[in-house]
Amino acid sequence: MPNLRQRAGTPRFLVLVLAIVASLTLAGAASAEFPTKRSDPSVSGTPQEGQTLSGRTGQWLLADGLACTDCKFRYTWQRCAADASGCADVPGRTGFSYTLTAADVGARIRIVEWIFKHDCSEWNYSNMTQECRDVEKNGTSALTAVVQSKPVTTAQASAPPTLAGLAMEDESLQATGGTWTGPGTITKAFFWQRCNAVGEGCGTILGANGATYRLTSDDVGSRIRVIETASNEGGTAQAVSTVSNVVVELRPTAQRPTIAAARVELPHRLIVDKIAVRQRGDTVRLQIRVSDDRGFRVTGVLVRPQPTGLLAGSTRARATSRTGWATFTFRASGVGSTYVYVEAHKAGEKAQSGVSTANLFRIKIR
Repeated sequence: MPNLRQRAGTPRFLVLVLAIVASLTLAGAASAEFPTKRSDPSVSGTPQEGQTLSGRTGQWLLADGLACTDCKFRYTWQRCAADASGCADVPGRTGFSYTLTAADVGARIRIVEWIFKHDCSEWNYSNMTQECRDVEKNGTSALTAVVQSKPVTTAQASAPPTLAGLAMEDESLQATGGTWTGPGTITKAFFWQRCNAVGEGCGTILGANGATYRLTSDDVGSRIRVIETASNEGGTAQAVSTVSNVVVELRPTAQRPTIAAARVELPHRLIVDKIAVRQRGDTVRLQIRVSDDRGFRVTGVLVRPQPTGLLAGSTRARATSRTGWATFTFRASGVGSTYVYVEAHKAGEKAQSGVSTANLFRIKIR
């Protein structure tokens, strides 16, 4: 403590006071002062899982309005219950930012600002010594709103489904799924739609929900498309394929030149369109072909030839083979031209009814 000379007539008590003031001045009153909190820290950001909250410092100022230069600050984040109770530090969270996790969902968050200072502002008058101590105080931000779960978005299609196959009655179209991205587990499914000839006015085909759709007579003259749905926790999204070509009526192709007799229905009809004669000696083999009016060779048709004049043998009906031919063997009783009358009909139908047919052929016997 500095020495002060007592002036004449100055009371001893006043000398003591002057000495104390001098000591505080020399120690630095400003540095000994603990700053006063002018405002609490604050938190900004969206209280939602996956989002980041940002902390903002409060304001601590000395009496002269200046900041404390020898104060030390630290920060902690706290998680509280939705009713603001049970606040506790979150381990390891000591920075200015806080990224919310699933553990924070349903809770409220705040930041605590701690200020530390070695304080020597106290004076012990009993022994005329300056006392120092460590002081730490804090300011607490307001609580955030209750933290919400991360929003789950629906899946997004970067490529739509595609179609492949011949747009013809009784043929099948195959769907290939598109490319989807999105959170969670994505479950995909198809459903098919029938559109008009220009690809508009589409309506869902009941029961058609697989990756393959077999075209029917109801589809003739229409265009077909497939819609793929992708569902996850965020909901269901859809992606639509382009439409097919206009579906045409069933007709023969290189891959399918024949058709079963049961598939020939009115207004279509059977046609006995060809007879082939093979003769060796007096044995005559007749091969008879049955088609329909679309050009298919028809399998399983009952064929009955009725030769006249020069041929003898059984005329019992036989079914056409998988290539559409029926073969009969007769014995020739002479040479020259003769006629063979041929009837053809589906099993269960009588000759000259339904889709049945008949034809008369002139053949030559050697």
